[in-house]
Amino acid sequence: MTPLGQSVDVFGDGSFWAISVPGHTDDDAAYLVNGATPVLVTGDASHFAWAFQAGVAPRGWNQAGTDRGYVSLGQLRAFAKAYPNVKLIYGHQAERF
Repeated sequence: MTPLGQSVDVFGDGSFWAISVPGHTDDDAAYLVNGATPVLVTGDASHFAWAFQAGVAPRGWNQAGTDRGYVSLGQLRAFAKAYPNVKLIYGHQAERF
């Protein structure tokens, strides 16, 4: 799914996507929920809003993981820029409802 990396349409109807975002760990995933208000859950690809906005990825287990994390974060940021109507929920940031 452009501009994201490898993605899987979990239910086959476009409503819920699992997105590979390796970096912090090799098997990190983000999720896109296509509802009335689309939501992108960044998981461990971006822990906090400030880091997402500043382009700061979480550290990986090693330098290669950290490097992959910056690629994954870049893809998520490009997606958010292309689709500004998508609500973002960050991996370690409490959400107020």
